[in-house]
Amino acid sequence: AAEQKISAFGLLLAVYYITLWKLNYKNDLLAGIPFSGRNLPGMARSIGHYVSVMPLYVSVKPELSLADFLKQISQQIMQAMDEQDYPYELILEELNFDRRANRSGIISSSFNVSRGEKNSAETILVPVSLDNSEAIKFDYSFLVVLAEDGVKLTLQYDKLLYKKETMENFLQLFNNVLDSVLKNDFNTLADMATCSQAEIEQIKIINDKSQDLPFKNLQELFLRQCESKPNNIALVYADEKIEYAELKDLADKLATCLRQAGVVEKKHVALMLEDKRMEIIAILAILSLAGVYIPIHSDEPETRIEQIIDQAKVKCLITDQDLALDFNRDICILLKTNYQELKESKVSELHTFENIKVKPSLDDPCYIMHTSGSTGTPKSVVVTHRGVLRLVCSPNYLKVYEEDKILQTSNIAFDASTFEIWTAFANGIPLVLSDLKDIVDPGSLKEKIEDEGITVMWVTASLLDQLVARCDNIFDSLRVLLSGGDRLSSHTIRKIQAESPELRIINAYGPTENTTFSTCYEIHKLKEDEDNLPIGYPISNSETYIVDRHDNLLPFRSIGELLVAGSGLAKGYFNDPDLTAEKFIELDLSTGKKTFYRTGDLAYMERDGRIIFLGRMDKQIKIRGYRIEMGAIERESLAVDGVNEAAVIVTEEGYKSLVLFYSGVADRQDIEDRLKTNLAAYMLPEYIYQIDSMPLTKNGKLDRKELVAYSKKKTQDRQIRSTESEADAIEVFGPEESFLDRIWRERLQLSDYKIDSNFFDAGGNSMLILTLFDEIIKEYGEIIKVSDLFANSSIREMAMLLKARQTEGIDPVSTKFKKKAYTGKRINHTEPRLKQIRLSLKKGRSSLKNEEILLAWLTSIRAFTDSSINIQVKYTETGEKVRLKQQLKKEISDMEEFAKEQKKLKRTLTKKRQKQKDEDDLVIDPKELEDKSLLLFKISQKKADISVEENKAYCLVAAYSIDERELIIQYWQDRYKKKFIDSLCEGFLGLVKHIKQSKVRVSLRHI
Repeated sequence: AAEQKISAFGLLLAVYYITLWKLNYKNDLLAGIPFSGRNLPGMARSIGHYVSVMPLYVSVKPELSLADFLKQISQQIMQAMDEQDYPYELILEELNFDRRANRSGIISSSFNVSRGEKNSAETILVPVSLDNSEAIKFDYSFLVVLAEDGVKLTLQYDKLLYKKETMENFLQLFNNVLDSVLKNDFNTLADMATCSQAEIEQIKIINDKSQDLPFKNLQELFLRQCESKPNNIALVYADEKIEYAELKDLADKLATCLRQAGVVEKKHVALMLEDKRMEIIAILAILSLAGVYIPIHSDEPETRIEQIIDQAKVKCLITDQDLALDFNRDICILLKTNYQELKESKVSELHTFENIKVKPSLDDPCYIMHTSGSTGTPKSVVVTHRGVLRLVCSPNYLKVYEEDKILQTSNIAFDASTFEIWTAFANGIPLVLSDLKDIVDPGSLKEKIEDEGITVMWVTASLLDQLVARCDNIFDSLRVLLSGGDRLSSHTIRKIQAESPELRIINAYGPTENTTFSTCYEIHKLKEDEDNLPIGYPISNSETYIVDRHDNLLPFRSIGELLVAGSGLAKGYFNDPDLTAEKFIELDLSTGKKTFYRTGDLAYMERDGRIIFLGRMDKQIKIRGYRIEMGAIERESLAVDGVNEAAVIVTEEGYKSLVLFYSGVADRQDIEDRLKTNLAAYMLPEYIYQIDSMPLTKNGKLDRKELVAYSKKKTQDRQIRSTESEADAIEVFGPEESFLDRIWRERLQLSDYKIDSNFFDAGGNSMLILTLFDEIIKEYGEIIKVSDLFANSSIREMAMLLKARQTEGIDPVSTKFKKKAYTGKRINHTEPRLKQIRLSLKKGRSSLKNEEILLAWLTSIRAFTDSSINIQVKYTETGEKVRLKQQLKKEISDMEEFAKEQKKLKRTLTKKRQKQKDEDDLVIDPKELEDKSLLLFKISQKKADISVEENKAYCLVAAYSIDERELIIQYWQDRYKKKFIDSLCEGFLGLVKHIKQSKVRVSLRHI
């Protein structure tokens, strides 16, 4: 301090401000410092406590040397001393500060230095709460006590605002900064290191995730599976299954077609296909030529497609024959293909994977993925074989087993598809392909997961919220669920954990530039106050670091930019050396010189290596998993004649959406047309508002909060209006059209459409279609599926569908038995011949639960079906009914599984119980009974009986009496063989016996 000609207080205060600067990632800082309060005449000799705490505002300029910063602090202290008599309350009044908003006004922290005797240098944390109003004047108070034998640091803080770990880190960082200041071995504040050597060593250990890669390229990986597991299923699509050997043959055929079209090795080949099978075949065919595949979404506007083709120097585009795009052959070769034709074709001089003349190395590119660019032009990210292999070959975040199946939920133009496709192929397991309508429909997705036996899947965070909110137990049969692309909702995760406690949930994070995933975190049971979920630890062959704005390594729990490094790094941006140099940088963070990618994400690292994500540093955001540069939307808008200003904000009213504001005389339609022409569909604003001028803050900056408030007001106005003006109203033909029109306008906030407008062209998306589905089933009941809305996308088509479904009646809940169950005789449906059997369950345990009896009956029936069981359950005393569809899809092999199914069935019965009138009962169509059976299970407290109506309506009825502990079985004698019924009853009684004995391991497959 003496050397710098500053007081000890001034030096330590400078250290305090530098610590705040490093900790908070902010240059402008304010803290309270004490003054004697005895400046006024006559106060010097007065008895009493006159110390006051006054605000001291400091702006940290990184380009200053330590000496210059200390000089600045010294001058500001002197200035504050001159002004210490100005009442603090008057300062608050002048600022119009509401004291109720903060107990200490504009000061949230205070700093002081005192002198003491010997105190054995130490640090002390003093947590206090609001209960102690005397002690807690500020959010936290920092006290430095100077003594002959050292320095004692005391930090008093509000324990309701801060965690103990945060305050411990504050003290540690203050110590580190103090050490750096005392050494003074840096030129400017920007160069100051704040990470201790011990912390550097610990960060090295955290990032030591190195492991050898088993293959040299993706071709070698795929060939290994084709050779070792040729008959394993590689792809599943609808009812078709393609083995690895067959998939290789198809890829070889397409590769030969590429060769014949003039495509040679190592060329860039784009694919834009609607057939999911062809997408995978095309990827493999391109790789078999040592080429680089470039996936393009078929919904992209033509302008953007041509931008991608031009920018990535695409040699050839593989597309479906029915995609109506007419490209100039001067741009690239156009290869139209069709799955069925390819499968049946005979190709001479077949090119195969084994024929590659130039085999790619680990660092050669394998694909180019396009992300949103800040200029509006897509960024072409060049990903290497090494990056993909490091992602999928024995990674530390996921263990894959031979019986696993992976569901592909991602579009191949979205980099999560890299994980899905290549994790399946790296392990020789099936990749189950799906269409968008099956993924966004919760019921269809649940059915697909269970029917296909899916065990591993990825879903974006935003879609996960929608699915879980709309469907209970949707992931019950899944083993591992990975999600990311945005912050995970703790509410959603808690619901999943409550419903599926054995499910592994992994939060996966990573930019495209680091090959899909950089970090992963397995989410265990969440604590009540745990909201911001960690993005986790670096995955195999990856590294993570937190740096300040000047690329200095930061210690634990200090906020800074997340940098990633390791084998996953892309080669850069194709044909864009300037952007590559800006984003892919070489640094030595005391760990050796290496290349890092700037993620642009704010984060901090816990002491165990976990990364906590805080948000973006720039105007880039993620919506539905897509990275979007808001600046690109603004620039495209400003390019329209008559637009003076443009600003994009994000609103979160149920889900994230983009809103564009502009000032000027331009017509909104002109802006929409330009954006639709030049931007990807996921980048289009949901609403566009014209305003007089952009609102500004007192500092002259754009007031985004004001724009958000304006957007909310507009939303409220739309909800208040029952209909738009007559000029804007669509032509309405009936109650269904009127209902849909109201929902489109008020609930979905769509405006520019007609009765035949396509839902998606009118501004709809996959999130909104789920909201529309919810509104329809609230009004009409469960008479449609989400997939129906994809197929009927206009108001006219939706209304026609609703009218048709309402007149169809209720679908029979039918079950198909194996042929050996039926007699094959002609049946009189009006008066069927009936047979009744009574089974007594009185012996053994005093009572059996309703769901135990029902599940025992379902399990016995399951032995005679090839698929799942559908059944109607009726509570006779209450008149309540439940239709159980798709129940018990798999055979139960032991009592542990029986117990799990019992709990699941109990939850289902509780949730699905509903009052239904007799006239809502199933109407029998004789055609339905040719190979199916209508089943009823009745539960009554007293005597079990079966009505005449039920005799005629249901082929097989089981009525259970709780009091009598008796089961009556009544069936159509001409329909079922006696041997089948005897076996059914025998199996049921045997299972009930096992339940009573509560044996843990009993085989039930052959009861």
